[in-house]
Amino acid sequence: MQMLYVKLANFTGIPALSVPSGYDANGLPPGIMLHGKWYDEEKLIKASFHLEKLFERRKPQVFYNY
Repeated sequence: MQMLYVKLANFTGIPALSVPSGYDANGLPPGIMLHGKWYDEEKLIKASFHLEKLFERRKPQVFYNY
């Protein structure tokens, strides 16, 4: 279900991005998909910057620091 609207953005060429939105009951990180109007990438980036601050970020259980 999460990938349902990715095709819409790819097909129409509108800007879109996914922002991490915390963790579910299984510890997996779901995301919020944002779509914007054509040539409104700046608004999307600003919105995602502020949304990302609202949710906790954890280091994955399997992590390789190169």
